Amino acid sequence: MRRSLTAWRDFLLGWLLFGLILSVLLTQNTMRIKYKLSEPLTVWSEEEPAGEIVPGYLLEQDLHFKRGIVRDNELGAPVCLEILFATYKRYRNKGSILLVLKTGTQSVERTLIAPHLGDNEWEMVCFDDIRFSDVLNRTATLQISGIDSPRGKAVTVWLADGGRETGARIAGVIRDKQLVYRPYLLIDNERYLVGAWGLILLTAAVLSQLLVAVRSLSINERDVRESSPSRQSLG
Repeated sequence: MRRSLTAWRDFLLGWLLFGLILSVLLTQNTMRIKYKLSEPLTVWSEEEPAGEIVPGYLLEQDLHFKRGIVRDNELGAPVCLEILFATYKRYRNKGSILLVLKTGTQSVERTLIAPHLGDNEWEMVCFDDIRFSDVLNRTATLQISGIDSPRGKAVTVWLADGGRETGARIAGVIRDKQLVYRPYLLIDNERYLVGAWGLILLTAAVLSQLLVAVRSLSINERDVRESSPSRQSLG
């Protein structure tokens, strides 16, 4: 009875351990599962900051979405942009910034909190009401403006060479570099994720059971050796 309870305890502990490890691996790959690049990555060069995004600041970037590697069944997916931010190596920035994606008669706003943005880190922003089919072969415009970040405590974005877009406009003045960004699609993989979590639980249970079986076999072999008469006692 005691050995049976020990086996169940080991099984549950192993199941939790393996489940945790596999869950971490799945979470680390969520980016690849949930989002899909709509075109190959751009190689950026000669990056420079676009200036602190404070009240009164306005950056506008025209975007041209191409079919690229998007399949027919993905045309209805929401548009996302991954934008490279900079914090001037400050870790106590304040306030927030406003992002607006406009295309035709559509306009979707998103607000980002400055303290949540990392230095030289990409931030994914999804505009759920704008589908890829809405912007395909059309010109969309992304606007980035300051809301309430004080000067000296504001974040910025990067501008660079290498992209195919025209230069960004800051306060109406066209720059010779464009916004550093990556175009993504928000893919509906709910069924896949549910299946993945189910597979994780099953795999963790199997691995845990194998661990319990190996441990039980090892204990049985030890008990057999201890209960077997030695040569000395036979003599």
